[in-house]
Amino acid sequence: MGSRARPAAVGASAPPPPTLIRMAPLRHARPNIGKCPTYRFQPLDRQKHARAVVLLALLLRLFSAVADDGPAGVLLDATDTATPWYETHGNAPGPIVVLVGGTHGDEIAGAIAADQIRRWPLCRGRLRVLPRANVRAIAAGRRTAPDQPSATANLNRNFPTGRLPEPRGELAAAIWRWLSAEPPDWVLDLHEGSGVHATNRGTVGSSLIVPPDANVRAIATQLWRRVNTTVTDPSLQFTILATGGVTGGLMRAAWERLGARAITLETTMAYPLALRVRQHRLMVHELLRRLEMIGEEVRPEVPLAPRGPRPPQGCELRVAVYADAGAEPAAVRGLLAELEAPGRVVMPVGAAEIADSALAAFDVLVVPDEPTTRAGALRTEFDARVAERIRHFVRSGGGYVGLGAGADAGRELGFVRAPPASPTGAVSIRSGGGRVALFRVLPSSQTASLIAAIEWAGGAANASAPAPGH
Repeated sequence: MGSRARPAAVGASAPPPPTLIRMAPLRHARPNIGKCPTYRFQPLDRQKHARAVVLLALLLRLFSAVADDGPAGVLLDATDTATPWYETHGNAPGPIVVLVGGTHGDEIAGAIAADQIRRWPLCRGRLRVLPRANVRAIAAGRRTAPDQPSATANLNRNFPTGRLPEPRGELAAAIWRWLSAEPPDWVLDLHEGSGVHATNRGTVGSSLIVPPDANVRAIATQLWRRVNTTVTDPSLQFTILATGGVTGGLMRAAWERLGARAITLETTMAYPLALRVRQHRLMVHELLRRLEMIGEEVRPEVPLAPRGPRPPQGCELRVAVYADAGAEPAAVRGLLAELEAPGRVVMPVGAAEIADSALAAFDVLVVPDEPTTRAGALRTEFDARVAERIRHFVRSGGGYVGLGAGADAGRELGFVRAPPASPTGAVSIRSGGGRVALFRVLPSSQTASLIAAIEWAGGAANASAPAPGH
């Protein structure tokens, strides 16, 4: 990788957009950035052609299985820190890219985005993803895992450094062995900061942290431009920080010890969850696109790809939780935690995703209450385009579950016109081809009723479960 320059001091002023530097080729690099490679074969006789078709079908099934049929492995299996990792293969050789999320338990946008990105099909190369690196910290909703010794509590300070040749702690050691087993070309570490670096130099939120490497800086500039399309206020745009990352951090260790090109991607926790997840997706997509690893069918604007006609009963239930500024953040976090279970895929969506037809990938949309300080926020966010997308989703067989102001929004969308008859304002009806459940008031003791309503509205395998209300 060449000589290493000393990292700039943390908190250095936000750099201007750097001059683009032509990327030195990776060992798997190909020209024509942004396009999947095409291949031409010599004509075969019929017998060879038939064998080739069978082999291709088997290979395609194999590649699909790698992406869709569960984890490729589990780190620290059979322990309370066990965490699965995933691997997707393209149909041609190419770069190895590693994506890590959830190193800090309170930075959930990166973990959610990584779990979505691992499902993307590849043209070439390999994508290795560890979505939930620190599962105990994520479960606790804390930056660090409970009951950890203070010396090793922060997982992103435990990876090898110049003075520390080996990682500290069992979890960091397991992650480092996994990362080192097949040295990657690129490492992206997904994090979040408490504020926007451009306005508060004491935080690294809304930034891309890079090592002092001109090639990495050049590609980071393209990611920086892409993610800033989501920021309307110029003073709050993302910043590129050439600090080299924190000592003991995964990104820095990957660059210094493994020779990988590495970037830490930081969103800002003060923003709506759906936006932060979208920003992570956009940045990762830009890198994979420029490495020719994905094709045009991969759309980072939506959390999941549509799966065609509504699947038969017994398939996983896909639940979209509305997580834009009009949704109470605590309610969103609670729903994501409570609904997580085998057989259910639960992901946040925002107004932008709904406008981009993201609901086509889901079975049911759950809209929680809005913040008490933002009365009427849902009415504002559900503009004509978003509202029509939701109506179309329900007419086409999707489900809608509204809680509090989300229930009021369901009425304004025209799903229910009669006033509620029950004391809690609970209503369950069929609307068009779909099902709608509204809870104006939902006591915490009715969590089981809420889950049953979501499964009923989503047409899950247990659709015969009693619907709420009348």
